[in-house]
Amino acid sequence: MAPDMRECLEGETQEAGVCEECGTQLENCTGGVWVEGDCDRSACPEPCDAPGTTETTSCGFCGTFDRFCTADGVWENVSECEGEGECDPGTVTDLACGMCGTQSARCTAECVFETVEACMGESGVCSPGEVRYLTSGCAAGERRVATCSETCESFVRGACEPSPIELVLVIEDRARQFFTGLMDRDVLRTLPRDLEAIRPGSRVASVIFDDFPIRPFGTAAGVGVFESQLALVKPFNDPDPAAGVSLFPARGALGDEANAGVEALGLVAGLPAHPEATVNALSPACPAELLDGEGVLCWTPGSLRYAIVIPRNRTYNAPDGLEDYVGTRPLLGAVPHSWNDLRDRWSTAGIVLHGILLRNNTQVLADWRQIFDGLGARPGALRELRDDSDVIAGQIFEIVDEIRDDVAAL
Repeated sequence: MAPDMRECLEGETQEAGVCEECGTQLENCTGGVWVEGDCDRSACPEPCDAPGTTETTSCGFCGTFDRFCTADGVWENVSECEGEGECDPGTVTDLACGMCGTQSARCTAECVFETVEACMGESGVCSPGEVRYLTSGCAAGERRVATCSETCESFVRGACEPSPIELVLVIEDRARQFFTGLMDRDVLRTLPRDLEAIRPGSRVASVIFDDFPIRPFGTAAGVGVFESQLALVKPFNDPDPAAGVSLFPARGALGDEANAGVEALGLVAGLPAHPEATVNALSPACPAELLDGEGVLCWTPGSLRYAIVIPRNRTYNAPDGLEDYVGTRPLLGAVPHSWNDLRDRWSTAGIVLHGILLRNNTQVLADWRQIFDGLGARPGALRELRDDSDVIAGQIFEIVDEIRDDVAAL
C-alpha cells in the first residue's frame, strides 16, 4: 500500500503566524495540503473615530460596559460587563421548581426567565436547600438547622449550635430625629457587630412610631397634618441598618400615640398590621423557611429574642386609667386585637423585654410598670433618662452587656 502523502486532513485549520497589522493568520486544509486562509481579527482592538470619548455598550445577557476611544483610534474597555440577566433572549428551557419538579420557561427581551406553565412532576416533602430551624433535642439556648436533601425526600438535621440573638429596638420618635441621632452615633451599625461577638448570626431590627406626616419620609416632611402612625420598620434580614419601609397603620387624631404604640409592639410580637400598612413593600420579604415569619420582623425560630423599648412621655393603650382605652377594646388591625391579645402574644413569642428607656418622663413610674409588667419586663428594665441620644446610646450598650451575661448563664 502506497504511503499517505497528505499534509493534513480535509477541513482542518491551523495558525500560521501573525497578520500584517493585527490578528492571527490561518491556514485551511484543502486537498490534503495547507492553503492560506483568512486573518482572524477577533482579538484585535475595535477601531473608533473619536479619540477621547467614552461610550456605554451592550454585553453578555442584557449587560453593559464602558469603553474609551484611545489616541491610537481603538476602543479600550474601562469596566467589566455589569447588570447581566440570567439568559439569552428567545431561548426556552426547563427550570427546576418546587419539590424536585420542572417547569418550562422562556427568556424575555430583558434576559430573565418567564415561566409558561405550572410546576410539574413534584415529589417529596420539601424543596432542595429548604431550611428549618429546630430546638428539639438541643439544650437551652441552642438550635439545629435541618436542610432539605437534593432528592426532596427528607430533611437532614445538623448538630445543635448556639442560637443567635435577635434584638429589636422599639422607638417612639417624632419626625425620626432620635433615630437619626442613633444613626449619627453609629449605634445601629455597631450593635449587630457586638451581638455577633456574643453569638454568631445575631441580628438587629427596629420599629419606629409616633406622630408623623401622612407622606413617607423624604417628601415634604413637616408639611400637612400629623397623625399617629407606625412610621418605619427595618426587619432582621435587611442588611442596611438605616433602611426601612414607611408604614401607616394607625391614623388617628393628633396626640393618639397610644394607638401607634400598641401597633408597634404588636408587630414585634407578630400580630397583623393595619390593612393600610404597606407591609408587602418590605424588602427583602421574610423567607418561607422562617416558621415564625408571620411577623414583618422575620424572627427566626429558636433565636434568643430581646427587645428594648424607648418611649417618650406617652402611654400605650394599656388598661391603666391613663388613656380612654380599656384592655378589651379592639384596636385597628387586619384582625382587631386588644392589649390583652398583645400581652398574650408577646409571651408566646418568647420575647424578653430587657430595657425600657424612658425619655423625659413625667408619668408616675408605677403606671409605666403596670403597662410593661404585662409584657414580662425584666427586673430593673425600667430606667428614666433625659432625652439625649448620647445617654440613650450608652444605655443601649449597657443592656447589650447585660444580655451577654444572660446568654453566658444559659
